[in-house]
Amino acid sequence: MSISDFDAGWIIGFIEGEGSFTFDKQGGHPKKNGEITYIPRFSINQINAEPLEFLKSFFGGGHIYPRKYTEKDYWANKSPRWDYIVNDIDTLKKIRDFCEGKLKHPFKIRDFEEWKLLFKNFYGKESQRELARAQMIARWSNPIIRANTIKSQKAAWVKRRNDRTP
Repeated sequence: MSISDFDAGWIIGFIEGEGSFTFDKQGGHPKKNGEITYIPRFSINQINAEPLEFLKSFFGGGHIYPRKYTEKDYWANKSPRWDYIVNDIDTLKKIRDFCEGKLKHPFKIRDFEEWKLLFKNFYGKESQRELARAQMIARWSNPIIRANTIKSQKAAWVKRRNDRTP
């Protein structure tokens, strides 16, 4: 699909403002060998489905789903929202190639660069380890997460110690 410079700029702005370069854990838990496989994912959520349909037609893949807020009472009376989710590797490559060098916001660039690690060798163990390490460092640099992790580790250690003593 050929688009104008204006439309290309709008898509980049929309991705920077609303898009998420994330990943899913395959199976949601470690495999038998203890390693987790991370799968790249791209998503945008929006009140209006039309911009998402434009992105889907432009990139040629992904799915648009209505968002359910069954567990959140606050959202029960709000406008319905839509999610554009891309998991397939071919469409993700198109998104990667389209965004390469065009993003301007430092945080979005950082997320995009981490996300691109998955494409370095999608099925390879080395890129999976690099991403896991980057995510661990990012989480550990948050003082609240670090304090909660230390607190839960101390509690688990005390529980194990108390379980061993008669």
